[in-house]
Amino acid sequence: MNIFNKIVNKSKSSNKKILLDHDYTYDDLHNLTKEYLIFFKNKLKTGEIICLILPYSIDFMAIVLSARINGNVICLLNPNQTDFEKTNILNQINYSMIMSEKNINKKNLKFKNFYFYKTKKKIKKKLNKNDAFIVYTSGTTTNPKGAILTDNSIK
Repeated sequence: MNIFNKIVNKSKSSNKKILLDHDYTYDDLHNLTKEYLIFFKNKLKTGEIICLILPYSIDFMAIVLSARINGNVICLLNPNQTDFEKTNILNQINYSMIMSEKNINKKNLKFKNFYFYKTKKKIKKKLNKNDAFIVYTSGTTTNPKGAILTDNSIK
């Protein structure tokens, strides 16, 4: 993955901040991405879907990078969406894991600063390794529709 290689190169030679309002550097992002990658390799297979309900942060960036390196598809849910909207979308997706900053399920476990819930249901169909993100419409018809973005479509 080209972006990860760029981060590795910048982490060796740069002390630039990656988030303007924090003191995080590319080295911090690189190290955090490696941690999450090990976590995902132990928990998920290629093509499995991770639903992220997280605010934008260095952890968010590291999770997205490590999930893509691991070949996982990411469904981003806005933490500010209503519970009805989130539930509606989650019911449509055949996800393998949910990651959130809030404890949303009695069976959630904690990893670093976040809670995760790994489903035990059989995943009938995994997505391709080139499938990167699942994005949902705003749901003006009260029934949001999902679209899959591939790596090629977001380059």
